[in-house]
This record gives sequence, C-alpha cells and structure tokens, in this order.
Amino acid sequence: MWRWILWVCFPIYCHAQNEWPGLVQPSGSLHYQLVVLAPLAFIHTNAGLAFTDSGAIGISAENRYSIRGLSTAHAALKLKTNNGGWGVFGSAFGNEVMNGITGGLGYGIRLSKSFGIGTGIRLNRDQIRGYAPLMSANPQVGFLYFIDQKFCVGFHVHKSITASYIKEQAYKQIDRIITGIGYKIDERVYTSIEIINEFRLPAWSKIYAEWTASKRIKAFLLYKTISNELQLGFHGQFQRVSLSAGISNHSFLGNSSYIMFYRVF
Repeated sequence: MWRWILWVCFPIYCHAQNEWPGLVQPSGSLHYQLVVLAPLAFIHTNAGLAFTDSGAIGISAENRYSIRGLSTAHAALKLKTNNGGWGVFGSAFGNEVMNGITGGLGYGIRLSKSFGIGTGIRLNRDQIRGYAPLMSANPQVGFLYFIDQKFCVGFHVHKSITASYIKEQAYKQIDRIITGIGYKIDERVYTSIEIINEFRLPAWSKIYAEWTASKRIKAFLLYKTISNELQLGFHGQFQRVSLSAGISNHSFLGNSSYIMFYRVF
C-alpha cells in the first residue's frame, strides 16, 4: 500500500519542489573542482560550464525506490568555447498518473582563471491525469570562485515561473538557493558540501566524498540530509568513454539507483 501511495504522490511532490530531474545522481556535487567531465553535472548548477575544458555527450537512467513508474531518463551535451562552455539537456519522466518532459540550456563564462559565472533556463511540461498540462520555466544564475586549485566556493539562485492561470502562490514562488564548497584534500580525495534552501522546506545538505583508486576508477559516497539516504557509487573512465553508477538506500522506501554513460570529445 505505501508503495502505491508513493507512486501516486511522489511525482506531485517533486513537481511542487521542481526537483524530479536529477534526484539520484550526484549532479552538482561534482562542480566544485577544476576538471569535470560528466556532461550531466551542470543540470542544476550552470556556473560549472564556465570551466569546461572539453566537450562531452551523455545519457543516464534513474530508478527511484525500485518502482518502475518513478524512473527518469536524461541526456546532455556540453561544448567548450574559448572562455567557457554551452550545455543543453533533456529529461523525461512518466507513469500512469503523471508524466513530464523538460529541456534546458545553460552557458558559463570564465571571467578570470579562478572566477566564472553561469546562467541558464529550463522549460518543463508536466501532465497529471485528468488535468490540463502545466507549463513552467526555471531560470538560474550563479558563480564559482576557486580560491586556489584545491578550494572552491559557489552560489546559485533558481526561480520558478509558472503559467498565469495557476492561482496558488506556492506554485508561483518556488525558489532555491544553493551554496556550495569543494575541497581537494590531496590528489586522491575530493569532498564537497551543498546547502540547499528551498521554498516551503527547511534547509538541507548534500555531502559528497570521492576517492581516486586509480587513473580510471573513482569511488564516492553521497549523503542527503533531507531523506537520510547514503549513496555508494563509482566513476570509471576508459579512454574517452566513461561509466558512472550508484545505489542508495532509504530506511523505509527502499533502494534507488542510477547508471550513466558519457563520451568526451
């Protein structure tokens, strides 16, 4: 019974919080370091595009709490420019109760060797069975500043804009502020923490730690305070093709997992 309730209510909750894309994979936790290859990492933090050092294309699939109806697919492309980078991405989510599709565009520019800014917008179309489609747009702006090659701070602001026919104030002003810090302890260990402040929710954090086992393999841990979930995963690089996968556990809802492939060019 509780899984049926989750299957019905989870998409509606996530739409209200504007967070159904990118819930499982580390995403923005990777951005507070100089070299970030994964093209899907910029979905929620466009400022990381300012330090793009190579182009990449990637796809991923996520499964939440082992419920097929809560699965999401993502695709992303990032391109390097002379002083930053562009990125485009799309996501699709669907079950019998609700389905949605989203597409986004981001741009980052490096103003100096250590400071970059980024901006972007995401467009969403969500459909709940029995209701008219809901269209929304999510612009964002942010920056990353590298104090040195090991220590980085970042700040991002997100705004949600919905169609004028939605009367409830909650759907007009779903804002998010993300403050992040990354620190590379040594050549093998990287850590970061993001503090997320969202409308109607208490502040919560994502704590990330990554260990480089070899030139090709990295292992990571990601802890989300909002759901008390700990994720274990790895990143593997084989020439220009990379694979990333992870699994997390919720004490009541069960396991969530993701797998991602991308190619650097």
